[in-house]
Amino acid sequence: MKPQKSGLWTILLALCASASASAQPVYPYKLVAAPKTAVSHHRIYGTIGAVQGSQLTVQTRRGAILVDASNAQRSGLAVLLLVGRVVEVKGNYDGTGTLHANVILRAKSSPFLWKPDT
Repeated sequence: MKPQKSGLWTILLALCASASASAQPVYPYKLVAAPKTAVSHHRIYGTIGAVQGSQLTVQTRRGAILVDASNAQRSGLAVLLLVGRVVEVKGNYDGTGTLHANVILRAKSSPFLWKPDT
């Protein structure tokens, strides 16, 4: 004997009607606003001028910046650091002006194709 489809449809319609009657959706977790902070990371583009261990100098459009690549290398998120390679570096500055890189990627060779540094 086959179950009646009309009984199943009646149950589904009743469930949908009761769900749409409640205006507030139910979330399993409490929603919180994202923290309001300044830029969470910085991004620069430039050419590697010197490499000494995990420290490198990147020549950007505005000048040379000292970069500490140890975090990026440790997490496997750094390209091979070669003098003359054009890179995009993402990370955070410390109080001395050193950029601690979280990610180091290859970049286009032409500065006209680079995004603005942040």
